[in-house]
Amino acid sequence: VQRSGPRERLVIRVATIEGVDAPPPRIRVTASRGEFGPGDAITLRAVLGPPPRPAAPGGYDSGFASWYAGIGGSGFAVSRPAEAEVAMDAGRRRFAAWRWSIAERVRAQMPARSGGVAAALLTGDRSGIDPDDAEALRAAGLGHILAISGLHMALMAGGVFFAVTALFARIEPLARAIDPRQPAAIVALIAATGYLVLSGAAIPTQRAFVMTAVVLLGVLSGRRAASLHLVGLAALAVLLFQPESIVTPGFQMSFAAATALIAAFSMARRPASVPAGPIARFGRFWTALAGSSLIAGLATAGFAAFHFHRLAAYGFGANLAAMPVFSLLVMPAGAIALLLMPLGLEGPWVMGKGIEWVLWVSAFAHGMPGSLTPAAAAPGSALAVYAAGFVLFVAGRGGARLFGGALIALSFLFWATAQRPHALISDGGVMIARF
Repeated sequence: VQRSGPRERLVIRVATIEGVDAPPPRIRVTASRGEFGPGDAITLRAVLGPPPRPAAPGGYDSGFASWYAGIGGSGFAVSRPAEAEVAMDAGRRRFAAWRWSIAERVRAQMPARSGGVAAALLTGDRSGIDPDDAEALRAAGLGHILAISGLHMALMAGGVFFAVTALFARIEPLARAIDPRQPAAIVALIAATGYLVLSGAAIPTQRAFVMTAVVLLGVLSGRRAASLHLVGLAALAVLLFQPESIVTPGFQMSFAAATALIAAFSMARRPASVPAGPIARFGRFWTALAGSSLIAGLATAGFAAFHFHRLAAYGFGANLAAMPVFSLLVMPAGAIALLLMPLGLEGPWVMGKGIEWVLWVSAFAHGMPGSLTPAAAAPGSALAVYAAGFVLFVAGRGGARLFGGALIALSFLFWATAQRPHALISDGGVMIARF
């Protein structure tokens, strides 16, 4: 189930289509699903056509994304879904129904707005998010919290790792026999794998899982894993199975942020010192938070402007206001709720209070004048030059870094001097846009 504005769209795995000998693996239709949900077998009548072409030359090509998603047609239903008997994909259907049941259980115990966001954070199902809230989060530079990525995986697996480490360290015979961090790494790896599966394994989640798994395996082998080699390994792992993802915004922005953060904190790493007091630790936390928000925002700004043609003007301030609550309250409470769910003791109201604060911050930032700064469309060559310059500037050294900075400046020059069309005419001659 997907949300398209106020309406729902259903992605249907196809068993048969009347009159079609070789139906596509999936279709996507706008329909009222009624009492049905993911995993149910249905039949309906629909008007289908090929995925739409880009609205403008060089614009978003839904056909490209549909091809790799196995979606061979899209349209709208002309009848209500009815129950059907289908024998195919019984295992996948049970899994889809299980994920949906968890999302529905979370939404049922929280207010509609915060429940929709909570279900998205825990299961990857965004169908319950209010469209106005989604737009406000994007305008405030907080849209990244809806894409389950490194932050979510680190908070989930890291929380489990430190909790289990503390537990095993208090069992004296066990702590004397083995390093408590090693069994904790195994438990955290299991938790990360479960979160990957439950959340739907989107590209940012895959990247985050690979990096988290390598770090935990480094703990098991006694080696440090947080380096740019880790980013490269994660990129290769994702591209091995989904090579088409390299041209998608999710891949580019996710790896841009991860690369910049690891490079920056590697440069800023200081030798261990005398343990600081609570005030100093609190100051370091805020410094690290502000630095992370600034670095990640700068790293993804160019890619966001290229793909979405707009920038969040107040993203830095909104992240400073919202992310401490998200990091220290929302995700830890969500992890605890998932662990307690089999016992029926989840009660995710604490998570909901934190989400309400995040939504308030996003709405406030979105309501500020000039919250979204438009950016003109750029030619593909500008993105290619910018990406090459970004990699050299962030991961290079010495002269390579200077050359990367020059390429970034050159890409902005291409962007600013690109010739704009005088008008755009749709392929059917129905719509004309003048500039």
